[in-house]
Amino acid sequence: MNYDSNLVRLDSRWMGDWDLGTMRTGNLDYVCVNLPRISYESKGDDGLLFEKLNEVLEICKLALEAKGHVIENRMFRDNELTMLSNAPDSEPYYRVRSSTRGISCIGLPEASKFHMGSLSEDWKEINRFSIKILEKIRSYTDALSKSTNQRWVVAQAPFDYYSARLAKLDIERFGREGVSLDNLDQPYYSTDNTLKKPSGCSLKEILEAEGRFHHLLNGGHTLTIPIPDSKISSRRLLEVTNDIVARTELGSYAFARSLTYCLNCQTSHIGVLQKCTTCGSTSAQLLSFDRLNGPQRLVENLLPARGSRPTRGWLVDLD
Repeated sequence: MNYDSNLVRLDSRWMGDWDLGTMRTGNLDYVCVNLPRISYESKGDDGLLFEKLNEVLEICKLALEAKGHVIENRMFRDNELTMLSNAPDSEPYYRVRSSTRGISCIGLPEASKFHMGSLSEDWKEINRFSIKILEKIRSYTDALSKSTNQRWVVAQAPFDYYSARLAKLDIERFGREGVSLDNLDQPYYSTDNTLKKPSGCSLKEILEAEGRFHHLLNGGHTLTIPIPDSKISSRRLLEVTNDIVARTELGSYAFARSLTYCLNCQTSHIGVLQKCTTCGSTSAQLLSFDRLNGPQRLVENLLPARGSRPTRGWLVDLD
């Protein structure tokens, strides 16, 4: 099994062989589903929601099939991707038939919360309905894998670039009163799997809730665990890590804190700084990084609605 920084997950279950399943292949592409829009259009009707979801999944299938045909034609017909089509051992270097065709979700917690209506304050019930949605998508991709002999997967959305754009489009379409958003002035949808308890969750509650999602997300997943911008002993991090490995069903996780790098003196510092504490350089010489899902990115490239440091609705106290 292997993961990359964009949450792509490859395992040996494909064809029952670790080499064929994880080497010389990758992710063909992802299509992201705007789940809140489906929820708004369904107006609390379970049957209508899953009917509309199935229609969208069919569109995802057509898009990914088209992408697959283009790549295969460029590799084998047009000889434009010779680094991939080169055959070192009688088969092309890139095993395009083993590459994943992924369907990801944007706004899963928001969609479930809006759909639940009167139960929208019951965070556990909302998470259960979110699992029901993912089970439907996973059932669809598993059936596709069997019928097409291609590798169809469900994956957590690795980036949030498109979540703000989709949220703005939904406000235009449904109005400010017809959407499920906490911040209407700087709207965005979550790429997280679980809705966190409004009063605050313990780390144990979060790990238990998130673990129920990961076995459904066979194309890639992670839990980003934000920790305070303060010194934490390596022993304490090891204790938490051992507990996660021994007691949870998480497939992938990462601790996250903001970091600032000084270009002038080439030192790194915890937190988002306006001035280097080593050489005194100011913001023009400083780069600040953090992560939401996936790899570390410049804070300025994260969603502006998240502020100077991304807020995830929870912060883990490891003291």
